[in-house]
Amino acid sequence: MNVPAEISFRNMQKTGPLDALVREKIAKLEEFCDHISRCSVIVEQQERKQRSANPYHVRIDLTIPPGHHIAVNQKPRQVDVDDAADAEIRSAFKKAGRLVRELNERQHGNAAEHEQHSTNAVIETLFREQGYGFIRTIDNRQVYFHRNALDEKDYDRLQPGTGVSFDETRGKEGPQARHVRIIEKPGVGIHHSEKRR
Repeated sequence: MNVPAEISFRNMQKTGPLDALVREKIAKLEEFCDHISRCSVIVEQQERKQRSANPYHVRIDLTIPPGHHIAVNQKPRQVDVDDAADAEIRSAFKKAGRLVRELNERQHGNAAEHEQHSTNAVIETLFREQGYGFIRTIDNRQVYFHRNALDEKDYDRLQPGTGVSFDETRGKEGPQARHVRIIEKPGVGIHHSEKRR
């Protein structure tokens, strides 16, 4: 994210386990979408009307370029009061994750249509275990990419020579690829070149 996540606990004590759970779930959202620009999470304990009632309310607000806003307003449900805060946080992030994935799929689909599935680069180097690699573009530039720039199943299919298209952004250390899409099956470019020999 461009800025640190905003996490607030209102009318309740902030505990290490709950804070860690929220941060873990935020990190999971970034696996679905690597360009979330803002994330605000509020966990609030409301006044109980009944001793057995769940008093916790969770709100998540996300901003995703170029101007998308996702809001999840998790109202108290009938759950075990002892684990209510944990349960409401998990439920709210589950909803947020579904909405982020749906938006990400729409964005990927629109981008793919605009580019008409043309191959504009190939995977040059892949450090699979470390989770990153480098793309070589048709104008002979090297561009860094992280595994979060692809769907998990597509990352597992990558190998040097795989044809890809991508969106380019400026990272801290130079050009960086995001929304990497496989256009040719792994090894297609390599196999063709070997047949010509």
